[in-house]
This record gives sequence, structure tokens and C-alpha cells, in this order.
Amino acid sequence: MYKLKKPKNYNLRIFELDNKNVSPREITKIIYKEYSIRLTKEAIQKKLAPVQKEIIKSYISDKESKNMKLVLSVLENNKHGVTSREISNILRKEFNTLLHKQEVNKLIYRKLTSDVYYCKNTYRYSLKKFNTEQKNKKENKFDE
Repeated sequence: MYKLKKPKNYNLRIFELDNKNVSPREITKIIYKEYSIRLTKEAIQKKLAPVQKEIIKSYISDKESKNMKLVLSVLENNKHGVTSREISNILRKEFNTLLHKQEVNKLIYRKLTSDVYYCKNTYRYSLKKFNTEQKNKKENKFDE
């Protein structure tokens, strides 16, 4: 399988600004201000070509799916629930992946809501299949 190279940060930023409908002239100013890179209007338009956009979109979706799998694996290993900060720390220590607490929360709320249960009292996430198994065990104790 062909592995995509990571685009440079300023290319991702150009793509992000283009999605927010920022004009190419403003993009050049922002890129210069943030990265100290001078780009012409033509260079910006070249980087926003449909082929380049597809490359960046596929890179972002690959990265997102990889992060989803990692978060799910952390939740599978911790059946009693973990906070988003703990998930972030485990990802950094065990998988050498830097994913901040806010990114973990976004990923769970946007993509994994059907798989993940959130406890409002303890602020912990757990997989729904583990949560239903625990409820079934509690119900069986009362039946006896």
C-alpha cells in the first residue's frame, strides 16, 4: 500500500484557510506572519489545485482513522473507563502518538459517539459494550 508523505505544516494551514473561504491575498499574509514564508498568489493557487487538495484530504482522513483505532484500543484495554487526559497520556507513552486532550474529546464526540459511553459523574469514557456487560452483571446479582 502506498503511504502518503506528511504534508508540510504550512500546506495544511493553507488548506484550512481555503476551507474557511479566506482570499489568496489574505492567505499569503497569514502564512508570512505565522511561518515567515513568502508565497505569491500564483503559488497559493498552485497549492490549492484539486490534485493537491485530494492529497491533503486523504492524508487527514488516514490520520483521523488511525487515531480513532488507537483511541478505541486504549478504551478496550481499560474496561473501567478513562478520562480524555489519561487517554492522551497512554497514547503518548504506549503508541508514541501525540494527541491532546481536546483532540481526543473532538474525536470521541464527532466520530465515536456510537461506540463510546461517557459517564457525567466521573468524566470517564468507556466502550459501550463493556458498559452493557457491567449492567447485565448488576441485573443478575439482583435476580439471585
